[in-house]
Amino acid sequence: AQNGREALDLLRTHGGAADSPTYPALILLDLRMPTMDGFEFLRAYAQQAVAGPTSPVIIMLTSSLHPQDVARMQDLPIAGYLTKPLTAEKIRQVLQEHFGHPGGDN
Repeated sequence: AQNGREALDLLRTHGGAADSPTYPALILLDLRMPTMDGFEFLRAYAQQAVAGPTSPVIIMLTSSLHPQDVARMQDLPIAGYLTKPLTAEKIRQVLQEHFGHPGGDN
């Protein structure tokens, strides 16, 4: 998705319920997006999502480690955050930490 609003629409139309096989296990969420930023997305997602054992892992992506942004992220329902640029190694670490496997070599 190009922005938070598109992501919400995709989750609604293609994701189905949180226990659906097409619902994402991982959401990489950019803090700064046009139309709807990561903070706005999380507020809207929390209103529509049904939490459960299959809720996706949400990782915030940011190029800013501004103390105010970090403080705001700590109060959000996210599993953590990664700084940009995003690398294959960072993705492998997320997969290992949250899903128990390191991911592919590609």
